[in-house]
Amino acid sequence: VFFANGVEFYRAPGRGLTLVLLRSDGTRKESATFDTMLDEGGSEELVEFVNGIEDGTMVLVGARDEASMGLSDEAKASLRTLGATKIDAMSFRAGYALVGVKGGTAITEHLSKTTEGYAVAVGQMKVIISVDANKPVCDTTAATPPVSGYVSQGNLNLDAGCRYNLYEASHATNCLQGSWIMMTGSSNTLLEFGNLINFLAPDEYTIERDGEMIGASAVADVVIENGKVTHWATISNQLPECRQVDASLALQNRPACKQAIEVLLAQAPAYSSGAIRITMFISFFWYRTELALEVVNADVPWANARVAVVTQVG
Repeated sequence: VFFANGVEFYRAPGRGLTLVLLRSDGTRKESATFDTMLDEGGSEELVEFVNGIEDGTMVLVGARDEASMGLSDEAKASLRTLGATKIDAMSFRAGYALVGVKGGTAITEHLSKTTEGYAVAVGQMKVIISVDANKPVCDTTAATPPVSGYVSQGNLNLDAGCRYNLYEASHATNCLQGSWIMMTGSSNTLLEFGNLINFLAPDEYTIERDGEMIGASAVADVVIENGKVTHWATISNQLPECRQVDASLALQNRPACKQAIEVLLAQAPAYSSGAIRITMFISFFWYRTELALEVVNADVPWANARVAVVTQVG
């Protein structure tokens, strides 16, 4: 079992030796468990794993159940590159714990012989917290923007090494003016839709709109300008031609639903470079997202708008 600041952050899934690699900020970067009791390939896999660790990386090592019977000399030698000095003395079902550094010396190491109980190794590290301001801004225009990473100190650190700008409402408004944001999805996307409107037009927090509640609208079309909602129009989710209970029936009704959506979108005020348009299409099936793209692309009055698409269909 592995702890940081007194809090368990990883538990070995099985017997043998478990290695946990730490990032410079103290978070777990990678971990692996090797059955060095009975698995003939366990030691070989351990050697390969250790060889791939970058010098200077802090590595935590712990034994669970039994880890000595199949531990080869090559595996012991690889552990010595982490600073291990007591690994040769590990006996059957002995306890073993190491706080080491690849290519360095052990910070602390504990070997507990058979029947002597658990081994506990406690060490300290200097935590380096990355400053987002020093990272380049991610390319948000990429077809697949960076999203994978890990959380440290309450911040998301992207594997791509870049960051996203955080905007206050005024800055977000300046960025989005002249844009048409098309959103498709179900309940989660509807929450995003509502949050975005409240963010750009704070007065909306206390205003009740027709079709605003989850499940009430098939389509909601909103225009915001100068921090105020200047247009709000919806298609009821009860409109038969736009219902999405049955996929085959929804496809049959596609032409009629398309016409209803086109009538709705035509009600919006003329395009303005200072306005932000947000249109939410409830989409239980992918065909509805296809339909949404079709009608937005064909909309002439807002042809000059920059279009952003947010899709989450599950």
